[in-house]
Amino acid sequence: MRGVVVSVSGADLTVKTSHGSEKFVLTPETQFVKNGAPATAEDLQTSGRVVVHGKKKSGRMEAVKVEFAAPPAPKKK
Repeated sequence: MRGVVVSVSGADLTVKTSHGSEKFVLTPETQFVKNGAPATAEDLQTSGRVVVHGKKKSGRMEAVKVEFAAPPAPKKK
C-alpha cells in the first residue's frame, strides 16, 4: 500500500492513501528499508512517502515491511 505517513508511534503506523487512512501495527519482526538499506521506525518522518507491505492478523493490519526514501535535499538558492 502506497501513501504518506500521518503518524508513527512505538507500535502503530498510520498511512494516508488515496482511499483514506490505514493503521498498521508495528512488531519486532517489521522490516524497515530506507533507500534500499536497513532502517528503523525512528527513521520514518511524518508526511514522508512510504510503501507498506502488510498482512491481516487477528483482525488488524500488521506491517511486514515498510519501504521509504530519504526526503529530497533542500534546493540551494
